[in-house]
Amino acid sequence: MSKNERLMEKDPNKRTGQVLYLTGPPGIGKTTLCRMMASQSEKGVHLEGDRIRELVIGGRANPGHPWTDEMSQQFELAHRSIGLQARLYSEAGFDVFIDHCSHVHWAKFAKEECPWTVFVCLTLELEENLRRNRLRANKSFEPELLEGFINEMARSLPEEWQLIGVPVVDLTGLSIEEAIHLIKQTAS
Repeated sequence: MSKNERLMEKDPNKRTGQVLYLTGPPGIGKTTLCRMMASQSEKGVHLEGDRIRELVIGGRANPGHPWTDEMSQQFELAHRSIGLQARLYSEAGFDVFIDHCSHVHWAKFAKEECPWTVFVCLTLELEENLRRNRLRANKSFEPELLEGFINEMARSLPEEWQLIGVPVVDLTGLSIEEAIHLIKQTAS
């Protein structure tokens, strides 16, 4: 077996690092929390779902209405890529922290590539979520454009994940340190 074939072989018993996938509405703090947790790990990697999708330069299909087949293909590819990267780093002994605003339908592709991925859905009081979103400076667009989406996702996303048994963690009133502690406790 070649080195490339060994890298691509899925072996659920081979893992050595944890893989934690945080999902939730935009602006809730997923990126901040993942970066902090990765920096606190002896060997930590942060995979940012939006950055993976932005690897497509020509012909990128950004979310919008109506949804297109091209958007579906690019979202599936991004989630599979996230899962593959997570598996490779985890098998090399890294703890992997993924953040992405994902529906269950898309995240299942990441789990197919890295079966030991643990999901946690984050939620936050809506007004605080909207306030945090307005303060974000790490996006190439005006964060206010996401407010309708946040209103929708704040209701639907936690329910969707809870239906399949994924824990939902409410960050309302928690400091970053308290949130990290609760997330780690919930994921273990």
